[in-house]
Amino acid sequence: MRSITRVSRRYSFCPNLIGPLSQSKYFTLQRSLRTFVTTADSARTGKSPIEQVRLEDGPTLCISKHAKRSPVVRRHLTFSTAFQRPRGVLDGNNDLRNTGAKDEALEKSVAGSESAQGLPSGLDKKIADRASDAIANFEKLLSEGRAEIEDVRAMLRARKAQVLELPQSEQRQAAATGRIGGRCLEWLWENRSDSLRKDIDRELATDLCWLLHVEGLASYIDRWIEVDVHEYASTGSTSYEDIKCAAVLLAAQVQSELDWSSDGSLNTALEFLRSRKEHFDTAGLGDVPLWVPSCVMIEKYLFTEQSLPVKDELFDWFAHWAKQSRSDPILRILPSLYHPSNPNAYAFLKATSLHYSKFINKDRSGKSGRSRALINSRLRAAYILQMRGDIGATSTLEAFVRDSNPSVWWNRDLVYKRCKSDPKLAHLRSEAEARRSDDNDVETAS
Repeated sequence: MRSITRVSRRYSFCPNLIGPLSQSKYFTLQRSLRTFVTTADSARTGKSPIEQVRLEDGPTLCISKHAKRSPVVRRHLTFSTAFQRPRGVLDGNNDLRNTGAKDEALEKSVAGSESAQGLPSGLDKKIADRASDAIANFEKLLSEGRAEIEDVRAMLRARKAQVLELPQSEQRQAAATGRIGGRCLEWLWENRSDSLRKDIDRELATDLCWLLHVEGLASYIDRWIEVDVHEYASTGSTSYEDIKCAAVLLAAQVQSELDWSSDGSLNTALEFLRSRKEHFDTAGLGDVPLWVPSCVMIEKYLFTEQSLPVKDELFDWFAHWAKQSRSDPILRILPSLYHPSNPNAYAFLKATSLHYSKFINKDRSGKSGRSRALINSRLRAAYILQMRGDIGATSTLEAFVRDSNPSVWWNRDLVYKRCKSDPKLAHLRSEAEARRSDDNDVETAS
């Protein structure tokens, strides 16, 4: 008969645990590489216990019942939590842990920094004075133990505004000076609680990650997200609010990769997002609802006429991933119109024909913003087909736009103007001009 040992104190059986579980007592059954943990409530009700996987090369992870169903987890119980970044490694053994705990590495990185006030020349004096006052005030509040989340927000906002006033060539050096992002992150982690995490909104997270990126401290946000994801999975929560802070921080990291990109492309941001998705997929936690803010942010840059340059391979990966989360047939094929080298409008034409009456009804149901965006996409598809020389298909789509949304049809020249300036469609315009030139030569010869 297997022995069961009662454990009365939280974490006493699991010193390397990432993220708290429940406040109740635990029973543990030790096995090779695996530990099954069930609360007293689970033992009484007979519900599925939370399972932990003790790693050969890292900490013990808490795997919720929905993650256990993943074939990846069932096949690979001893996965690694190491996550490689260009600027450092997230090692599971060194993760941030409990609320209120200090991280010595972060503290050391911030403590040895330069003065927060020393910035390159070129900054407007009023801007510099205002930002310096905010920084000095924050330092005073920190020393007196009176800092609040709004002080952190004001500090980050002032610092970013201060840096952005500088010439672009000086911004990276200025942003890293003083490790302001690191100081704010220290305070946020030491005061981490459910209520504080709800106050970490998109603006605060974006400003924080923007600074941490050039300070070389972005891996600490990786760790924060890692903690929140495992905590979310271990509790079996299904509420987005419980993971919203991590989702917002991840989107802010993706934004910082884009903002500091050396070539002005989406490549580094998408490579970073893909690496995070693969990391959590490997851990059987890819279904945690962490990704929506990041995807929305990427789509804003990717699926527009003036989108930033991106590699075909990265575009295809993201478009495939986005497609899996869409139920709307039109939205599932929308990315094909914005492919960087081979935009395809024929799938859009087919879907429009199949769902003509459905979308006519939707357009008249009051969802004007969404329907207008979809109608604009149909005009883009019509432009692509026109550049490919398919006049019949172009007429079909234009008739749909004219019948379903007259206001968009009246302003179609604005959409076509944006299409004409879209660099992704430049090769189609060249092909169309070559065809016209050939046709003119034939007419002249005849």
